[in-house]
Amino acid sequence: MKQSTKKMFSGIGIAAFVMVALVLVYAVLFYRTSQAKMVNTLAEISDQSAKVVRQEVEKNQMMLESLAILLAQNPSGDIRELVGELTAVDQANNFKRMGIVREDGTGYATDGSDVDARSTQVGERFKTAFAGSAFVSDRVPDLIDGEPVTVYGVPFTARNGGTYALFGTYSTDFYEDSLSVSTFGGSGYSYIIKEDGECVSGSRNPASLGNLDNFYKEVSAISDTNAQQMDLLREEIAAHKSGSLRYEREDGRRYVYYQPLGVNQWYLLSVVPSWVVEENVNGMLSLAYTMMAACLGILALMAYQIWMIKKRYWKKVEDTALTDAVTGHASFAKFRLDVQEILSGSRETPYALVCFNVRMFQYINDLHGFAEGDRILRVIADYLSAHIGKQEACARLNADRFAALLSYRDKEQLRERVKNMIHGMERLNRSQMEEMAYDVRMTAGIYQIEDKTEVLDKMLDWAKAALSRENMGAIENCGFYDTGIRERMVRQKELENHFEEAVSQRQFEVYYQPKYDVKGGRFYGAEALVRWNSPVEGMIPPGVLVPVFESNSMIIRLDEYIFEQVCRQIRQWLDRGFAVQPVSVNISRLHLYQKGFVERYLDLIRRWHVPPGLVELELTETVMFDNEELLGETLQGFRREGVPILMDDFGSGYSSIQLLRSMPIDNLKIDKGLVDDSTERPKLQKILASVIGLAQSLNIQVTAEGVETKDQYDLLKRMNVDYIQGYYCAKPMPCGEYEKLVYENTGGREVF
Repeated sequence: MKQSTKKMFSGIGIAAFVMVALVLVYAVLFYRTSQAKMVNTLAEISDQSAKVVRQEVEKNQMMLESLAILLAQNPSGDIRELVGELTAVDQANNFKRMGIVREDGTGYATDGSDVDARSTQVGERFKTAFAGSAFVSDRVPDLIDGEPVTVYGVPFTARNGGTYALFGTYSTDFYEDSLSVSTFGGSGYSYIIKEDGECVSGSRNPASLGNLDNFYKEVSAISDTNAQQMDLLREEIAAHKSGSLRYEREDGRRYVYYQPLGVNQWYLLSVVPSWVVEENVNGMLSLAYTMMAACLGILALMAYQIWMIKKRYWKKVEDTALTDAVTGHASFAKFRLDVQEILSGSRETPYALVCFNVRMFQYINDLHGFAEGDRILRVIADYLSAHIGKQEACARLNADRFAALLSYRDKEQLRERVKNMIHGMERLNRSQMEEMAYDVRMTAGIYQIEDKTEVLDKMLDWAKAALSRENMGAIENCGFYDTGIRERMVRQKELENHFEEAVSQRQFEVYYQPKYDVKGGRFYGAEALVRWNSPVEGMIPPGVLVPVFESNSMIIRLDEYIFEQVCRQIRQWLDRGFAVQPVSVNISRLHLYQKGFVERYLDLIRRWHVPPGLVELELTETVMFDNEELLGETLQGFRREGVPILMDDFGSGYSSIQLLRSMPIDNLKIDKGLVDDSTERPKLQKILASVIGLAQSLNIQVTAEGVETKDQYDLLKRMNVDYIQGYYCAKPMPCGEYEKLVYENTGGREVF
């Protein structure tokens, strides 16, 4: 019995032991399983939170990149105007403010504050953008109120060539809002940290440590064990790994799950207290699923909101792209779409592309302001829009040019319609500006479309080519594109195509037209002129090649080439022992807008060891009016080095006596137009005498150009002009003939 009882107790004990053991094992396993499930759940929630943050960052970047594309199309390039366009968009997003910074470090924000990025502290924020890449900064203090923010930025290049950085300032509170979803009964919370532990976004959760400066330091300070765990966490993050670990707090242990965000070097830390496992073992799975469903619902809601925001934004972008900012009517992009649709659907109807141009529009802007200029453009756009049919289109191309696609019956009917439209726009502008002392004059170039599948840009080029005064004549206000224009364009293209070959083969030759020193009774100096000695066409005169090369900026290279040839020749004359006389070289107005122009020319003078006074620069009178301040600075750069300056063609345009006083001019060259009829017109003689006397009283020498008769020579000699240049004295000649005339035969003695 005792033995049986013993066995029973033993069995009960064993059963109890087994039961207890099983319960303990089950409890441990269940606890560990629950713990593992909790960690997995924490990881899943962390993934969703990371996606939310990434999508918020991507949304902000996409918005800025789209705005940058739009701003780059703005024809103005004025930073305040660009910032003004951002104001409406700024109110529809989470940025504290938006703004634009120039490459020189100055900028403006939509809240009216100025941005100065020239300091090292602020400049670093935009360094990446000006290097050509978009960026999101780490947490930095706001320049205005000092609150923690991150800065988003993207670069863009405006149509005027300027480089800018578009930025948006984003409060870190929004990251906290994105991560403030309640988890584990309100006990879970998240941080965003950098690789070095510095916090980008803290947590408002009461169970958290609040807003930290550095997560590693704050947690390590609690205990040595924590310090070891933080060392492990630092290594894991440095290796770009995801995982979980534990650390101690005074109020209990914490589980933390870490994973990279994919933004900069940011990591998302999702934290939950250990007692969550102990209190919610039985409900862990259901809670996890509930939380997952809640997170998915929130994510779905956020995705829907982001989609709606993008939809509204792109609608606004599309409306802006298809509307001209100045006139309020169709933009050129809309015109391009309309033309394609109309031409593709009308096989029989003849159409013409008309390019309208406001003559001297720049002077209206300069004299009466841009507001008045914009008003004129709006009047023209209103008129064109009101006078085209349903199957026609119109838009402003750029600046003061408009394009219209018009149907027509025959050429004369089209001509009359275009003329009437021109008169209507001129008359309408005249009636609305009675107090203004100017008239709006317009011209039109017409291209009758032959192939409706032709590229629009090419057809517009042909219509623009028909705008030339050469094509329309002196009194016409509209012209048609024809084979003559095409031949001139082909001819221009031929000259352009052979330019590089001509330079490399030295087909451009320097001719010298001597100047006659009236008082000294001898030839003294010359003007260098370019001639193109083509092996195919023979000698091409400057009147043909110079206008072509000025229209495509090749004249800059040609001028520099001729200048170097003159420097080289002067050096050769000096080496041969000649008493070298000055040679003047023409330069185009385009040089004034080239960086390094002065230094490049001075370098050539130094390279050939030419005394600066032996090479002179000629600028036309019209160049003097382009930009007096810029021109004055440029000419002073030459004058300081001893290079004389000549004003060419004085009297051919709107001559200003003021220029003689303000510009550093050494020699005034009177235009041939004032010399031609001087012997027959007493009033013109008085003008010539006055100009010569005034210039000489200012210590400016005077050269008369285009002297072709003895009567002209005698008249100018009586007026005490300093130099005479023209066919009466000597025509332009090759270098060899010039040497014989000026150096070898006469040695500079009196010859005329």
